[in-house]
Formats: sequence, structure tokens, C-alpha cells
Amino acid sequence: MKKGSVLVYTGKTIHGGGENKSQSSRRALNIDYCVGWVRQEENQYLSIPLEVAKNFTPELQRLIGYEMGGASVGYVREYEDPRVALYPEQPFDQKFFMELLEKSSHFSNIGRSVYDYVKK
Repeated sequence: MKKGSVLVYTGKTIHGGGENKSQSSRRALNIDYCVGWVRQEENQYLSIPLEVAKNFTPELQRLIGYEMGGASVGYVREYEDPRVALYPEQPFDQKFFMELLEKSSHFSNIGRSVYDYVKK
């Protein structure tokens, strides 16, 4: 695509940007929209009190929704695992977020600079 072009496609489209052979960074904007009705039939978060869910095994907690479903699905605040709702007194483990940043740092200078800044 020539400079200034815009491409709109669905998430079902196989896509790739190709190698950036220039000396400058490439910028992209990713806008995701997930309709609110795409969810489980019963809202597990509201039907099971926190005090009860805290006593479940970690596997069962993940099964009822206390788990991130991917890089941008199911997180709380700044990419926090939803289990922080069960254990707010425990410090947030940034391992998952840092792994995502590290992976993205291999593909762009901007990703690398964000990773280096957050890693400090």
C-alpha cells in the first residue's frame, strides 16, 4: 500500500505487514470491537460470591472466568489478570503483561522502547 493508505479488514482475514525495510518506525492502529452480548449464559462473577470463589482451586477459578482469554480479552485495568478481584491484597504479577511487551519488542522500535521503559 502506498503511504497514507488505509486498509479495513475483519479479524477472520489472514494478514501480515511484511518486513519494514525503511530506517523509520511504522505505526499502526488496532481497533477491536467485541459485542457485549457475546458472553456466557450465566454471569459467574455475579452468581458466585467472591468469598466462595476465593476458596476454589485456581483451575476452577479460571474455568468460571477468572483468567485472561488472550492479549486483549478479559483483563482488568492495565492488563491485570481478573484474579486481582479475588486477591486485591496480593501484588499484581506483571509476568503476562511483560511477556506480551517483550514479544512485541522484537517487531518494532516503539515496542522495544516501551518494553525498555516499563522494565526499569
